[in-house]
Amino acid sequence: MHEHDISGSRYFDLAVHTHGAGFDRFSWGRGITLTRETIEWRTKDGSQSASLDTIVSVALQSGGDWRNPIKQCRIGFRNGNEVRAIDRGAGASADEDPATVYPGFVRALCGRLAEKDESGIRFTAGYPETRYRFLMVLSALLAGICVLLPFGLLFKTGEPKVLAILVVGAVLIWPLVRMMRTNAPRNFSPHQPPTELL
Repeated sequence: MHEHDISGSRYFDLAVHTHGAGFDRFSWGRGITLTRETIEWRTKDGSQSASLDTIVSVALQSGGDWRNPIKQCRIGFRNGNEVRAIDRGAGASADEDPATVYPGFVRALCGRLAEKDESGIRFTAGYPETRYRFLMVLSALLAGICVLLPFGLLFKTGEPKVLAILVVGAVLIWPLVRMMRTNAPRNFSPHQPPTELL
């Protein structure tokens, strides 16, 4: 079991992205602080905070570069606003190991929410269902182009060069397959966030 400090205030050096009805525009920032009762984030417009009691959803996913996906935690609030905590990876401060900052934040947030009555909070992992289905169709088309087409050519022509194309196609498609598996839509318990998205 992973331990996290739920007693006091804790700062996390993460990229922050905000949007929603209560925000003037999309805004990027850096840094999230969790206390026992609140979450505070900093953007170029200054610091804002909200009570943990106003959180209605926590969604984890990864994406971007298939070889080194960026992880993010979307936090939805009762008023329709959303804050995204985004793993800074190599861009994190030198004070902490970048590999522990984002997972530490997600575990601390889920731990604090689990202490409360989290029955009104939806905890989801992976892409939204519609986006996932759309990406599955695109992935199948890409797999057909990168793997099945060269396999058919190999079967028809018997040329060894086509085997090299088939291998390259399979190597290129594998990270996409892994990303799609990791981001299959599902619910999770705040007591056990999915480790593959941390």
